[in-house]
Amino acid sequence: MQDRKIIIIDTSVLLYDKESIHSFPGNDVFFTLIVLDELDKFKDRPGLLGENARYVNRYLDDLRSLGSLHDGIYCKDHDQNFRVWLDP
Repeated sequence: MQDRKIIIIDTSVLLYDKESIHSFPGNDVFFTLIVLDELDKFKDRPGLLGENARYVNRYLDDLRSLGSLHDGIYCKDHDQNFRVWLDP
């Protein structure tokens, strides 16, 4: 059995490589509320940073149609769990 890792992804990773959201198969990917807020701020910008922010936001919106990011959503295509990281 493979041990799953917890990946807490940073805004800069997503802004400079939109495909990075799919780069952690077999692991659990967490987003902080700050990252989600920063992505939202970048989505209206022109150029690559805005494009990448829009791509990630659309992907997360698609995931939200399957459930709640607060509860966690499993993506079978990439064997990844996506979840919002909430401070205890």
